[in-house]
Amino acid sequence: MKYISKLSPEQIKDVMEIYSPKHTDLKYELRERYISISLYDQEGIEETYDIEDYDVAIYDWMGKGDYLLRYRKKMLEWFGEQYAMDYLLDNC
Repeated sequence: MKYISKLSPEQIKDVMEIYSPKHTDLKYELRERYISISLYDQEGIEETYDIEDYDVAIYDWMGKGDYLLRYRKKMLEWFGEQYAMDYLLDNC
């Protein structure tokens, strides 16, 4: 939880825009190892997510695509090369 604990509310909203553009009623809670997020998509369906430093667990969502890669790129943009190095070293 080295990085996600440093995210601002605006950055959390930016991350969720990757997964659910035009969402409403976003609520989040910082847990011990992740941020738990719930929101409603543009069709009014509730979606829940747990975001960690390098991964996003998605519940009640059927999307396909390069979302995780886009999430990690966003985190790299905010936290720099150290984020990438930590990711590589933590996952070896």
